[in-house]
Amino acid sequence: MTIRILLADDHDLILTGVEYALNQLNDDVQVVARAATPDQLLAALAPHRCDLVITDFLMPGGDGADGLAMLNAIRQAVPALPIVVLTRYVAPLAVQAMRDLGVMGILSKQDPLEQLAEAVRAVMAGHRYLGSAVRSMASEASAARAGGAPVLSWREVEILRLVGAGRTTTEVARHLRRTVQTASTQKRSAMRKLGLRSDVEIYRYAFECGLVV
Repeated sequence: MTIRILLADDHDLILTGVEYALNQLNDDVQVVARAATPDQLLAALAPHRCDLVITDFLMPGGDGADGLAMLNAIRQAVPALPIVVLTRYVAPLAVQAMRDLGVMGILSKQDPLEQLAEAVRAVMAGHRYLGSAVRSMASEASAARAGGAPVLSWREVEILRLVGAGRTTTEVARHLRRTVQTASTQKRSAMRKLGLRSDVEIYRYAFECGLVV
């Protein structure tokens, strides 16, 4: 059975390279659509019946939100569609949030290409897959949660990432298509859980835990 893949990345060179690698490493895959922005990815879901999405995490082009909000939008649009994230962004908090959202595979762009083929096979068989560069991050996040660290929702993690990158609450709300009141409430909730008292402390926290690269 041919595995139909929707491939998304904001760098054309990456798209071309990953498609070539998939074709070389798997003789049963077909890239049925490519996208360079979150909007293009979501728009491609309906007309192109696919079995798997392989997407970058950060794709700042276009009007749609990337990151965790984009992954949630895919999940809402096609709940049963498996997602593999291929990214250079592997902060422990973000990795845990991706897993909470039901992402089946997470790989770093530093992982060997052979692991992408392994991920495709594992995910299509219903198993989760973490690339070698991601496993330690996932273990760190799981250990922190088991040790009583505050549990943040994916929405709270996304707020911290964007505020840590220098966006105001109003800008975050616009980017995520939420009301300012909702964004403010989620921001305050995250700050309360983490004991942060100001945006300056959010910036510091986001950099220290790798939410901002």
